[in-house]
Amino acid sequence: MKPTELFLQTRFEGGVISLTGLGDLVSTKKTRESIKQVRIVQRSRQYVIEVVHERAAQQAKLDPTLFASVDLGVSNLAALTSNAEHFTSRKLEKLTEKRHRRIKHYLHVASHRMIDVLIQHRISRGMYQASGKRLINADVNGSHSIARKVFPTAFDGPGRGAVAVRPRRLAV
Repeated sequence: MKPTELFLQTRFEGGVISLTGLGDLVSTKKTRESIKQVRIVQRSRQYVIEVVHERAAQQAKLDPTLFASVDLGVSNLAALTSNAEHFTSRKLEKLTEKRHRRIKHYLHVASHRMIDVLIQHRISRGMYQASGKRLINADVNGSHSIARKVFPTAFDGPGRGAVAVRPRRLAV
C-alpha cells in the first residue's frame, strides 16, 4: 500500500468515523450502509470533513392549486412569483430594496462619471463626435444610420451628404 492510501483509510465503529493516522474525526447518527463517502476538503484556511450519505427520497406535500414561477433575468438574478400567501417576507423585501438602491446608485455614479469625462473632452451630453471632430446630435446620428441601412443610396449625390446636426422639436 502507498502511504497516502494508508492515510485515507476510514473506519466506522459505533457511529464514529476514524481516519488512519488522525484517529476519531466525527460522530454521526447515520448507519454504515447509508454512508457513501467521507472526504476532507480544504476551504480557505481550514479543512472540512464532508460525510456523504444516501437518503430515501420523500414526496413533499404539495397543494395542486399553488404555483411558483422563476424567470432568470439580466438586471435581477431571478424573478419569482407565486400565488401562495406570504410568499415573500419583510426581510427578503428589505434585502431586495437595498440591492436595487445599490444598483441604482452605482449606475447613477457611473453615468455621472462618464458625462464628466465627455465634458472634459468638450462633448456635451447627447452629442456624437463624428470624423473631423464635428459634433452631431446622437439621436440624429442614429436616425441617419438607420436610413443608410434601409436606403443605402439615399444620401448619395451632390448636396445630399449633409445631415442635420441639431434635432428640431415638434409641438404635438
